[in-house]
Amino acid sequence: MYGLIRRMLFSLEPEKSHRIAKIAISSGLLRSQVTNNRLKTSVNGIQSDNPVGLAAGFDKDCEVFGNLARMGFGFVTVGSITKDKREGNPKPRIVRYPRDAALVNAMGLPSKGIDYCLKNLKSVETPVIASIASFDPYGIPLLHKAIEPLVSGVEINISSPTFRGTLEDASIVSSALSGIRNEKPLFLKIPHYTESERDSILSIIDGCKNAAIVAGNTKKVEEKSIAVGYGGLSGRPINGRALEIVKDIFDYTSGKKSIIACGGIFSGSDAYSALSAGADAVEIYTAFIYRGPFAATMINNELLRIMDDKQIMSVGEIRKA
Repeated sequence: MYGLIRRMLFSLEPEKSHRIAKIAISSGLLRSQVTNNRLKTSVNGIQSDNPVGLAAGFDKDCEVFGNLARMGFGFVTVGSITKDKREGNPKPRIVRYPRDAALVNAMGLPSKGIDYCLKNLKSVETPVIASIASFDPYGIPLLHKAIEPLVSGVEINISSPTFRGTLEDASIVSSALSGIRNEKPLFLKIPHYTESERDSILSIIDGCKNAAIVAGNTKKVEEKSIAVGYGGLSGRPINGRALEIVKDIFDYTSGKKSIIACGGIFSGSDAYSALSAGADAVEIYTAFIYRGPFAATMINNELLRIMDDKQIMSVGEIRKA
């Protein structure tokens, strides 16, 4: 059924398809649930009914997260949220590659701003993490302070490859993060780093002692179909490197930091590989586009079948088993 709907949506410009999908989700009719205690996990103190979350980027302005939370996700990340309203990069800024199950986007952090998002946030049963981003690194603590009381945790996005910023400079990021005084779980979303960037990223992780790691974001690539000429690649093509990054962080921190794996996770097998590499949970985005509204439920059920085959009783048993 979704195959037919996807063909229709893919015949439209990507951002129009996204708006239609949000309208469908806002109806509240799309519901799915996975109830199995074996899937429960904890990520930096946040208790989740299952290990499959929705990554930041789908619900940028906190408009449909309540209904997304009823679609099989263990947690939902909203944002990234910026201080002021932003239009983002010029269009076109998204291109699909269906044969590769991939997307390239150069959204440029469009946002309706923190004040708009604060009005929309409300309590739901499923954990909600708010992703925040700032072009002024010293604006991060102010954004954090404003939004933390309304969510389960806060993600600091230092990883967007689609804007020209300075946040990936280790000294600037470390200085900005030192101003955060968190009472709820903190998450640091890092870039899809290369070997040449590794030392810089690991130094930021060292300086953010109490933050879990979201590893990572899209991979920066050249893209002639996009107005700015470059974008972030997501989907299946980046999964291999994403797993390497999870393993690298797990080994570097001796397994002492919670990790959320993000990058090309489409199936229960992909989720199992990420958990085995050292993640406590995974996030999806591109799989949500390609597999449909119940992607999280399908991935969880596929993961359960693998756990049955391997006689694994909990998600926690998988982590670097």
